[in-house]
Amino acid sequence: MGFPVGRGTQREDLALIWSEYQTAVKLYKELESSKTPKVFVQTALKDEVPKNSSSHLNITSTGLLLSDPWAYDNHSNPLKDSILGDLKYQRFSEIHKTKF
Repeated sequence: MGFPVGRGTQREDLALIWSEYQTAVKLYKELESSKTPKVFVQTALKDEVPKNSSSHLNITSTGLLLSDPWAYDNHSNPLKDSILGDLKYQRFSEIHKTKF
């Protein structure tokens, strides 16, 4: 159950299985302490993080606001599910009211 993104979509043979993702997240979380950086699970791990809970947004060069900075297909186009709005035509406050 991998989620290869971008150019990695062509290498599904290298994708981790779901239990490997869970183990990796658990190990990184165990490394956290008050003196080390916090580990943030990317929203691509949808079963680990509630939808739209990311604190990491992305604005593309064309003005699209994305919910996940890694949500691109193998042609470098934003994944449709990650597009929150278009900042060329919408104010951030308008998008925020309807998507968050």
